[in-house]
Amino acid sequence: MLFEHGIELGRVETISDDLPDIVATLRRLSAEEMVLPSGARLPRYTSILTSGGIGSTHDDITYDGVAAAFNVPLEYHEPTCRKLSDYYDIEYNLSDMTFRMGLFPQGSEIISIPGLWVPVVKMGKVHVLPGIPFLFEKMASSLVTRDLLGPKSEIARVTLYTYLRELDLSSPLLDAQMKFKPYGVKIGSYPYVGLPPPATPTSPAPFRTRVSIEGRVPAAVAECAAYLEGKIETFRELSADSIAPESTEAECSVHSATSGLAGIV
Repeated sequence: MLFEHGIELGRVETISDDLPDIVATLRRLSAEEMVLPSGARLPRYTSILTSGGIGSTHDDITYDGVAAAFNVPLEYHEPTCRKLSDYYDIEYNLSDMTFRMGLFPQGSEIISIPGLWVPVVKMGKVHVLPGIPFLFEKMASSLVTRDLLGPKSEIARVTLYTYLRELDLSSPLLDAQMKFKPYGVKIGSYPYVGLPPPATPTSPAPFRTRVSIEGRVPAAVAECAAYLEGKIETFRELSADSIAPESTEAECSVHSATSGLAGIV
C-alpha cells in the first residue's frame, strides 16, 4: 500500500507504555535528519505513525505522550466525544473514563475517516492511529489515498555518459555508491556492447558506458552525480539517434532506499 503510493517505510520501533519513552521517541524521530556529504541537512522522515494506546484505560497514554512531546496540554474534542457517545450509546459525560478517547493534544489537527467515529490525530509529523489491525489499515489507507502523509517520494534520476569502459569505472562507482548509499542513492552502469557510437554535432564525444544515478532524495542524487563528474570525464547530453538501447547491456546495482515514514507500535 505504501510503496504503491510512493511512500517508503524507513523505520519501525516498538516501545512500551512508558510516558518518558514515548516522549523521547517522538521527539527523536521528529527531529532526526540526514546530513549529505555537502553538509546539507534534510528531514529523515516526512511522517510518523503511532499504533495503539488510545483507548480508555490507565495504560492508554499515547495522546499524553504526544502532548508532552510537543509541550501542550490535553483538551476534549467535543465533536469526537459526541460521536463516541452515539457510537457506544452512553450519556455524554466527560467524567466517564470512556471519554479519555476524545482527549487530544491541544492544537492538533483532527482528520476524520469516513465510516469511523475515531479520527486520526495529527501533531507535527506524528499521526496517532489505533492498534486494532483492521482499523489501523483502514485509517492508514485513507491517509495515503488522500495524500495526507506528506509529499510523495518521487524517483529522481540523473544519467551520465562516458567514453571510459565499464571496467575502468569499477573503483569510482564503488566509491560513490558507498558514499551515497546511506541516502538511498542507487547507481547502475550500462556498457555499450560493440564499437562505441560515433560522435555527432550534438554529442560531445562517443560513449562507451552509461551511468544511471537515482533515488528518492533529489539533493542526494544531484550531489552523487556531481561527485562522479569530479572523478571521471562524463557528459550529460547525448543525441537520441546516437543511443542504441538494443545494443546496451544492463548491469544495475540495487540498494536500500531512503526512508520517508517511521512507525511506532
